[in-house]
Amino acid sequence: MPGMTLHYIYDPLCGWCYGVSSLIQAAKEVANVKIELHGGGMLTGDNRRQIDNTWRDYVLSQDKRIASLTGQIFSEQYVALLNDKSLIMDSLPPISAILAAEKLAGKGVEMLLAVQKAHYVRGLKISETETLLNLANELQLDSEQFQQELILNNESESLQHIRKSRELLAKVGGSGFPTFILENDRNELSIISLDKYLGQPKRWQDALIHYQF
Repeated sequence: MPGMTLHYIYDPLCGWCYGVSSLIQAAKEVANVKIELHGGGMLTGDNRRQIDNTWRDYVLSQDKRIASLTGQIFSEQYVALLNDKSLIMDSLPPISAILAAEKLAGKGVEMLLAVQKAHYVRGLKISETETLLNLANELQLDSEQFQQELILNNESESLQHIRKSRELLAKVGGSGFPTFILENDRNELSIISLDKYLGQPKRWQDALIHYQF
């Protein structure tokens, strides 16, 4: 099988991205498939959101649909988190953590999955530095180096990364998060429709192995 790159345009606070996390894990296990993460910054800058009743109810209604289609778990701890009216939903810190993990140890995918589990299962505040540092420790990353990268990325690299991610999304005509783009050995890009793979990581894995979508 020729080598290919799976470009994944995501946001760590996107419920549908959590819904396809099993597909990312499955892709990670396929030889000759390289995963490149592109954080879209859905809730950054002026789009950061403080939880209120309207937003919480909208999110929970979407989560029910995601759970029914993908089998992903949205825990009681997560629901309790959404009842915390002091919670600020900010995508920038977790994107910075994912970039730092990739830069330091090639563990960007692992950090993304850990961040999603922390938010949707453990009910942790993934926009807070303390939470991200604890996740880095769990992934056995160097604490001091990770913290330095986190600070630097928050200031500069993450914003540039988000801009480039949005440019890629526009280039391929994507409509939002999550977007999967396959790049073949001829550098041709194609968006993959995920509907028939939701909750079916083995089917997705087989499609990648045989390059049949």
